[in-house]
Amino acid sequence: MWSRILLAILVAGALVWSVTDLLAAQAGNDDFPGVENWDGSIGTIGLTRTVHALAFDQDYLYLGEGFGIGDRHIRRWDGTRWVSLASNLDGAVLALLSDGNGNLYAGGTFTRTGTCNPCKRVALWNGTQWSAVGNAINGTVIALARDISGTLYAGGDFGLKRWNGTNWADESITDTVFALTYDQANQRLYAAGRNYTIDEDSGDQVDFPTLKRKTSSGWVDLGESFKMSGPNTIFSLALYPASTLTPTAGGDFGSPVFYLASWISGTWNTEGTLNGAVFALAEDSCGGLYV
Repeated sequence: MWSRILLAILVAGALVWSVTDLLAAQAGNDDFPGVENWDGSIGTIGLTRTVHALAFDQDYLYLGEGFGIGDRHIRRWDGTRWVSLASNLDGAVLALLSDGNGNLYAGGTFTRTGTCNPCKRVALWNGTQWSAVGNAINGTVIALARDISGTLYAGGDFGLKRWNGTNWADESITDTVFALTYDQANQRLYAAGRNYTIDEDSGDQVDFPTLKRKTSSGWVDLGESFKMSGPNTIFSLALYPASTLTPTAGGDFGSPVFYLASWISGTWNTEGTLNGAVFALAEDSCGGLYV
């Protein structure tokens, strides 16, 4: 199982390479640390599009194809072979979310999945077929999350919406949401991305990173430290380490915090000495954080 999870992280970071090409390239590099631990038995899958979304659920690894020409796929790896769960998506898959019970949510720019048409922006795979999760989102779904009660949230260039079982309801966030994560222990939802202000002198739009936490009384802004930083976006979130569930944000921000930062004792602290933007984060059960 761990080899498949590690491979999932590798595919997400590589984005445009095919799984087989990437493994072959790294297997041929004697200097690549830990190369002997990578499992190459992931089957053959030729990818011609960017991979933006991965999810793992019990025995399955799911992969969603992003931007490119022609129809896209959502594929499932069962340990032996890749199977296409939807081969006719007319738009990108930018988010995948498993609920741990065999259900898979997909989000992106598509308007159809499999035989579900219309199936706009968000769709649900129940293990047998696809169904629409409302068809009222106008915009690009970039992130998905579920809270402890099973409520589904979708974030994107439209802000943040909550599925109430019948309709999509607006949350009071107008930021472009790139990342969502839910703290099961403390029952807190975090949303991160970017917003903008208008410079009073030049009239130019100035983007800044944003991060907010949902409480019973509304949303709390945790992003004040980022507002003077640049360039502009938080792309990824993790709750790390597991012992404290500390919010950790990755992005292209710089000064006063750089690229990777954790919320500790009411302030943001830079983690490590990275020299470039952080697009994806994942934490394991052994105390490790992958960047």
